[in-house]
Amino acid sequence: MKRRTYRTHLIGCILMGCVLLLGIISCGNDDNTLDEADPECSVLPEVDWEHDSFKILKGVNISGWLSQTSTRKVGVDAFFTKKDAQKLAGWGFDHIRLPVDEVEIFTEKGEWKEKERGLIHKAVEWCKDLNMRVILDFHILRSHYFNDTENMTLWSSKAEQDKLSDMWKKLSAEFNQYPNSLLAYELLNEPVPDTPGQWNKLSSRLINELRVLEPDRMIVLDASSHSSIGALSTLEIPQNDPNIILSVHFYTPHLLTHYQAGWWPALKRLTIKLHYPGQLVSHQDVDTIRDSENLRVVNYYNGYYDKAILTEKIQIALDKSKETGLQIHIGEVGCIENTDPTVRLNWMSDVAAICKEHNVAFSV
Repeated sequence: MKRRTYRTHLIGCILMGCVLLLGIISCGNDDNTLDEADPECSVLPEVDWEHDSFKILKGVNISGWLSQTSTRKVGVDAFFTKKDAQKLAGWGFDHIRLPVDEVEIFTEKGEWKEKERGLIHKAVEWCKDLNMRVILDFHILRSHYFNDTENMTLWSSKAEQDKLSDMWKKLSAEFNQYPNSLLAYELLNEPVPDTPGQWNKLSSRLINELRVLEPDRMIVLDASSHSSIGALSTLEIPQNDPNIILSVHFYTPHLLTHYQAGWWPALKRLTIKLHYPGQLVSHQDVDTIRDSENLRVVNYYNGYYDKAILTEKIQIALDKSKETGLQIHIGEVGCIENTDPTVRLNWMSDVAAICKEHNVAFSV
């Protein structure tokens, strides 16, 4: 699945409407903007880190900082700061998902990059001070990039699997000092194995090894096939381990959430009016499409979408949560800035409402 790199300066335009309309924050500014957090607004409860559990509901991906950094326009020190974390806490978010890439934090010899190691510690400490949780997400490996399945070596190379195991042991050794209620580990973002069994075998190994080191650390386990909801049916989940969160991603329908995505040629060239809720592209507008590739993509994703339909799409995850007793985390959800603002707002508002109604955690 070809996808974007989200940048923190887009948070406001993506979230403003759903945050204000749905009350996912407890308070805000009088002018209903998200430009500044209200310093007098205590939106998050105090946490007893030693005795509390890892509880999350609404969060933000800090993308482009230590992962997928090609669009980062400023230096790493300025891209995400304590002030940014304070804004997120002031808006009512209770966690961040912190994606990190192997190439950003480890040398080719597997040694820590000291500056980046320090930045991760800073982010965790900022969140601790602000009563926010952190999901440390191993996003991209040198052997596994979800947008380049042809050049993956993780699934065919035991050496690369051993390397991933070693890196998680280093991550554990570095960050086990933090309370289990503060920090969780996400084993691998959007695994794309040749067969589900490959991910089941590798994730089981990683979990078993981490459990020796940290028996009670919360571990986030993604479904395969780009963390798709449908792949939950083939995911092997550890038995009798309550410290697991099941993670999926939600971008349905892709024509809406990835409209005119620059990395997707058929969408990049597309100019068509979208509707949500309702028929995504009207039949009259479909008839005006002359480009065969545009038409193929529109016909593939077109259909009627509303809150009820989106709930049906998420239902597999809701059922899996009920079956296992484990929380579902939508680790990525959002809509590209190219989509009409009203459509984007309507869609994101419905997704946020669904998550709130069913106690599903999400990270935009």
